Amino acid sequence: MDKKKVMIPIPVETLLKFPIFGEALMKALPQLKDMAAAGILTEQAKLDDLRDLLGLTQEQEETLYTAVEEAKEQFDAISREEALEFGVPVDLDAPCHQWSNTDEAIQLACVEDIERKYEGRKGEIIFYGPSNIQMWYSLEKDMLPYAAQNHGMGGCIDEEMITYAKRMLYDYEPAVAFFQTGSNDLALGISLEQILENKRKMYDLFLKNMPDTRLVVMSGLPLPSRQVFWEDTVKVNALLKDMCDRTERMYFMDATDVMTSKEGPENMRTFDGHYFIREYFRMDGIHLNKKGHDVWTAKMKEILKEIL
Repeated sequence: MDKKKVMIPIPVETLLKFPIFGEALMKALPQLKDMAAAGILTEQAKLDDLRDLLGLTQEQEETLYTAVEEAKEQFDAISREEALEFGVPVDLDAPCHQWSNTDEAIQLACVEDIERKYEGRKGEIIFYGPSNIQMWYSLEKDMLPYAAQNHGMGGCIDEEMITYAKRMLYDYEPAVAFFQTGSNDLALGISLEQILENKRKMYDLFLKNMPDTRLVVMSGLPLPSRQVFWEDTVKVNALLKDMCDRTERMYFMDATDVMTSKEGPENMRTFDGHYFIREYFRMDGIHLNKKGHDVWTAKMKEILKEIL
């Protein structure tokens, strides 16, 4: 089997929390449950790591990837159903809805697709960042009366946002640019120290190359299926808020209060005593559904009223 077809670059511990992938993994490798409970799985262990961690035979490895491939097909079908709730036509096979952290050709196709869509449009509001922007299919409609553009690149990390900034940001001379840099860097194993350094570098470059643009930095979201990264996300949020407080033309939009609850089920409890709101997210617990986006959008429009 060609494992590249089913490779999913997120930790196994996170996959286990997905209803579809968790069931598939447990069925293929029942010992995963005991390993997860015993803490034998490292936070960053990916599917490819299981071969050595568990000493899998070739037959067991094939069984694993067959199960994951079937789960992904089911997952993709549900994702298409979830896209319908945004109420706009969506071609999920379009290049702008694809991304790869390892294939530059796929990245370039995504960037070129976005360029074609917004060719010649300058001075508007741009939303730039990973999948919770890219998968916000009704962004332009939801942001009315503001003229907005969706420059989301699902799965991207900060270094890639820097790489494509000229084509995705600078050339459009936006009046306002919203940035959402979520947990992809953490999920890919980049150290917290490096992430903080990358963000300092990134926003310095954005300010320098967009002298007339207001930058709105949105807090990392409390993701139910990435609970393991929430403590580090809170640390990143604190750095970003401090950076915005000290820098002209930078504004911090903290959505933590509206995206968490004061009560909820124990499995949704955060390390700092709040609760993740599962109903705001799609089946995967990572991407906002329409209800979640409506809450997020309201916060964005509040800050636009303040800065424009």
